[in-house]
Amino acid sequence: MVNWGQAKSIINKGIGNVYIKFKNYNKAYMLKNCLYMPELGINLISQSEISNNYFTIFTSIKILVS
Repeated sequence: MVNWGQAKSIINKGIGNVYIKFKNYNKAYMLKNCLYMPELGINLISQSEISNNYFTIFTSIKILVS
């Protein structure tokens, strides 16, 4: 279960690995142990979680991952 602010708790329906690929870059990145929560309706990536496996820089207009 994930708390979504003070308004609601959402139950995750599963956990698995997801590959992401950016449109201007040919490499795919694997995100491990992602929570599947279709009720949320959007995709979220936690910077602190992705930084455990990759070097990341998030700016207002782009994300650098290596």
